[in-house]
Amino acid sequence: MNVDENFIKEVGIQFWKLNDNFQFEKNKIKINKHINFSKAESEFLFSISKAFGLDFDEKDSLKIYKFLASNNILKDPNLDKLMKDPDAKRKIWYEIS
Repeated sequence: MNVDENFIKEVGIQFWKLNDNFQFEKNKIKINKHINFSKAESEFLFSISKAFGLDFDEKDSLKIYKFLASNNILKDPNLDKLMKDPDAKRKIWYEIS
């Protein structure tokens, strides 16, 4: 065991989770691609999360985006196009509900 493993064992940590900047890939840790959302995109993502009754904060843009993408709500990750196209917004809602 290395020093980190000894420390974890001594303090009794049983479960830990990577923050949103990292993910497990096989048995290694990989850095997630960072997305810088504009203020309008953040507000749009937050409004979608509220429309679906999700419990996110407005500052959680990346978490919201990942949730929507992983649940196939956002099929086209181009938020700018989605924000400008009312028909695309309606298609998201109708395909899911």
